[in-house]
Amino acid sequence: MRRLARIDPGESGRVRFEFAPRRIMPSMGLVDPELWVSVDVRAQRFNEEDVPEEIESTLRRRVLVATDMELTTQPLYSAGPFENEGPVPPEVEERTTYTLLLTVRNTNNDLRDVEVYTELPWYVEWLGEVEPAGEDLRYNEVTKELRWTLGDVPRGTGYTLPARTLAFQVAIEPSLSQKGSEVVLLYEQFARGVDVYTGRVIELTNDERSTYMRTDPEFGGR
Repeated sequence: MRRLARIDPGESGRVRFEFAPRRIMPSMGLVDPELWVSVDVRAQRFNEEDVPEEIESTLRRRVLVATDMELTTQPLYSAGPFENEGPVPPEVEERTTYTLLLTVRNTNNDLRDVEVYTELPWYVEWLGEVEPAGEDLRYNEVTKELRWTLGDVPRGTGYTLPARTLAFQVAIEPSLSQKGSEVVLLYEQFARGVDVYTGRVIELTNDERSTYMRTDPEFGGR
């Protein structure tokens, strides 16, 4: 604030501040949330006769609050829509199948043009089992890329409305070089959508997922 203690003719000063709104949840019942930020400036100006004059200025800005989109990815063995088989933890040159469950949630604003995309490592086998069957999932056998097109995801999805989920099944046969280590099942996952209310593009990135199944009810952490 010392930089604004005195401003000579032709000079300027700047003060920066930051704030974050509290997270808005669908249970709050807020629709199209917004904030109004008001900044008041007061100073003394001295005229040519050195007589002080009080001056004031006010700036108001409307801030639209963006939605929170959430993407979770769970590697599973004992849970999910598919029956898996093979040793857990996986063993060298023995086949083990896994279920990968993707879940999308959305808080306070509608989303459009939502997509999730990721890739399988070269050694992971795609088994073609997908649930729900009606979801728009495309798999490229050459690049091993998966693209899940969700389209519109309304506010409250995963909270006051059912979450959007997608499960698919994969298999691995670990090599000797992977013995005793966590084997990556899925590379980073990326989600993208447009907040209908603010017009802002929402983007998320999740870390890769491996055979370490902390969320599996029977084999958590193995």
